[in-house]
Amino acid sequence: MKKNDIILVTILLILAIVSYNVVKYAGNNNGSQVDVIINGEVSETFPLDENITYKIIIDNENYNLLSIKDGAASIIEASCPDKLCVKQKEITKTGESIICLPNKLVVSIVGKESTTVDAVAN
Repeated sequence: MKKNDIILVTILLILAIVSYNVVKYAGNNNGSQVDVIINGEVSETFPLDENITYKIIIDNENYNLLSIKDGAASIIEASCPDKLCVKQKEITKTGESIICLPNKLVVSIVGKESTTVDAVAN
């Protein structure tokens, strides 16, 4: 390889690393609260800066146990048969969510003000 080829490859490699870091970290702000959504409606909201354990009662037989600890939210127990929501990783960033399809539950991290835009607002 010639000297100019090495310089070009080095510049492209640096640009790729910088671009990767910008994309990875630009939109991943830590959220400030956790929304508990059951059947498409927000039923509870909890701050991320408090350590709590909350039993989300879906109906008489179904529930999920939400844990918020050290700025991260997770489902630690559930009555659903597959327990996929329990196996999902902790969430901390705005826009991340844990979903339990059998219980029709979504636990989502949001900022102080929700910036979601629905189809009607467009």
